[in-house]
Amino acid sequence: MKIGGSYCLLLLYVQFCLLAAMCKFCSAEGPGENNKVAPQPCEKMMCSGCRDGIPGIPGAPGIPGNNGFPGSTPPKGEMGATGPKGDKGEQGPVGVPGERGQQGEKGAVGPSSVGQRGQKGEMGFPGPVGEMGRVGPRGPVGEPGERGEKGETGQKGEPGILEKVQQPMKVAFSAARRKVLDNDNSYGINVTYDRVYSNHGDGLDHLTGVFTSPVDGAYLFIYSGMKSLDKELHMCLKKNGQTKPCIHSRHSEGGKHGSSSNSVILDLVKNDKVWLQLSDYSSILESNHDFTTFTGTLLFQNIVLTSSLEN
Repeated sequence: MKIGGSYCLLLLYVQFCLLAAMCKFCSAEGPGENNKVAPQPCEKMMCSGCRDGIPGIPGAPGIPGNNGFPGSTPPKGEMGATGPKGDKGEQGPVGVPGERGQQGEKGAVGPSSVGQRGQKGEMGFPGPVGEMGRVGPRGPVGEPGERGEKGETGQKGEPGILEKVQQPMKVAFSAARRKVLDNDNSYGINVTYDRVYSNHGDGLDHLTGVFTSPVDGAYLFIYSGMKSLDKELHMCLKKNGQTKPCIHSRHSEGGKHGSSSNSVILDLVKNDKVWLQLSDYSSILESNHDFTTFTGTLLFQNIVLTSSLEN
């Protein structure tokens, strides 16, 4: 009984749904007056004895239909008339400067034909002053001018200075020693001379063996000596006590004689002293052949200018 009752209720529910669907289909023709749905013949026929029941559950949406065929393209309309020109708009703000473009390629060389000479331009502003140029060549001598008028006589000047040139002095001497001279002392002794060949200027004192320079200048001295047998010879030139070049002859076996000589140029001033000194334990040979000599001469004098005033 329970199964048969349920089945009957189900059938009634299905019939009710079918009738409701048919009534809804009949009312889909469109609205009538005052936007109200006009009753359709099927509603009169099928729903005249129907009552409003409980709405059924909405059915599932149907499958979308296929797209319709495209409609025909309407014909192109005619161009309308040109409208009036509008008012000029306001000037817009200045845009941001764009970035500098890349340098373009070098263009082709133009035609080499020279164009027409343009018109002379206006004179420009003066340029800066340039550097001074080189001195030009000396010009030709001009013609003598007219002789000027004689000027006034000037004042008498002060007395002038007369320079007197001292005449160069001649100085030369030469002397020799013939006697023996032995020095057994532990100190040197002066060589003196017993024969004088010349003494221009009287600078040599042959008794002391000392030459005194009479003037300033350069002097040449030449000296020589020979040793005695079984003796040695050592003799030096002295200038104001200072030793200058020397001569020397050593003792030799067999008791042979030996000689030596030397020369030098000295710068002397007036009253300088020059002489030969025999060293200690030395000896000079006695001979008439003048083996021991002392010679000196003035090569050139240092000229001194003297001044005097004339009244």
